[in-house]
Amino acid sequence: MLADAAYPDLRPLRKRDELHEFFTAFEEAIGFLKSRDVARSRRSRQALEKAKKGDKDEAVKVLASLKTTLEQSLRTED
Repeated sequence: MLADAAYPDLRPLRKRDELHEFFTAFEEAIGFLKSRDVARSRRSRQALEKAKKGDKDEAVKVLASLKTTLEQSLRTED
């Protein structure tokens, strides 16, 4: 399910299909969601690695960035 970050495997439409414009927008949305989730995951891993190395200041900075991103996401959902 898309809400659980289980992205669908997209296949191209046939030439005569009428939904090309919609499908293109859908593909772009899926691409955006994937890249957003990858970036969030990367920042989370960075914070964890920095915390493990004892670099608390850097870990706090990365976590603050991630927190801001998540808060922005929550505001757009309302």
